[in-house]
Amino acid sequence: MVKDSPRKALVGLHNSLIEADKIFAGLNIEKGYGHAATEVDASLKRKAAQIIDNDWVWFTLVEGNGPTRFGKLLAAVSATETLHLYVVSSYVHDRESAVQPERDAVMFSCHSAGISAVLHNHFPIGVLRGIDKATNFVILADRLKTIDDYHWVDIYVGTYLAKGNIDIKEFYQRVLSNLNEWVVEAPVKTKDKGPAKKRMGPKGYRL
Repeated sequence: MVKDSPRKALVGLHNSLIEADKIFAGLNIEKGYGHAATEVDASLKRKAAQIIDNDWVWFTLVEGNGPTRFGKLLAAVSATETLHLYVVSSYVHDRESAVQPERDAVMFSCHSAGISAVLHNHFPIGVLRGIDKATNFVILADRLKTIDDYHWVDIYVGTYLAKGNIDIKEFYQRVLSNLNEWVVEAPVKTKDKGPAKKRMGPKGYRL
């Protein structure tokens, strides 16, 4: 069964469309909760990493010329690769909890003219309802900007790899290298007193 976050909410609806027998690899960009979310779930007051601030790539993605730039990237990569864009959203909760709530989820196919929705889960929480009508990333970004502080949003863009022997270097050069401008390295605190290690995210990172 598919267990990765982009496809989990869509399992069973049309497994061939989400290529459930393959590995999904690509980029994830997140919209965290606003501070108002701590009024609903007080545990988030101790989870600062889940609260969005101005450093998150999200704002670069959905504001200014970000949507146009990202749309051109999708068109360019999809010219040579099967490229899918997933949008997934959930109501406020501790994302580190073992118990996870329902999610709205929609999958778009990317192409030279824009994006086209091909599958969604009928939007059980309603926050993404109507978003499947977007025909390009600029339109999609305008809709995403209206989502409130109480909902987390994940955007995933990527393609699929058959399980087995994978030439990671070739795949990186062919696909992932195109996404590098949207990857952010953030310092991670370690228990020792040495220099902070680097990791991808939580603002924008490779899967």
